[in-house]
Amino acid sequence: MSDNATVRTTARLEVGPSLIHGRGVFAVDGANTGDVVERCPVIVIPADERDAVEDSVLGHYCYEWVDGDGALALGFGSLYNHSGDPNAEFDFDEAEGAVVIIARRDIDPGEEVTIRYWPEGETDHSWFELADAAPHF
Repeated sequence: MSDNATVRTTARLEVGPSLIHGRGVFAVDGANTGDVVERCPVIVIPADERDAVEDSVLGHYCYEWVDGDGALALGFGSLYNHSGDPNAEFDFDEAEGAVVIIARRDIDPGEEVTIRYWPEGETDHSWFELADAAPHF
């Protein structure tokens, strides 16, 4: 990412108590289908350091990145809760080092923004416990 890069989003966000788990991310003004809800710069965790991070409390807030690396998303990126029917999805912008949260459908003002932590149809979720819900390695 260049020093002059601007991070832009189309929705104002806030963190608050969630009925899904602990706290969650909410769209203050709502968002339309296809809107970028948030662009979250990441701290890349090299593959050879993932075990140390995964064994810490931060391990519950990381994404799988590329080439075996992990990533801790800044902004609200590591606080989105999981849903089997999410209203948003995430994508990686490797060139800018960011996780991009995109509205899958219209999101109402005040609605919690949720993502799916694993690909649809994937069935091995042995690492996932609702009490520890967060994007994970």
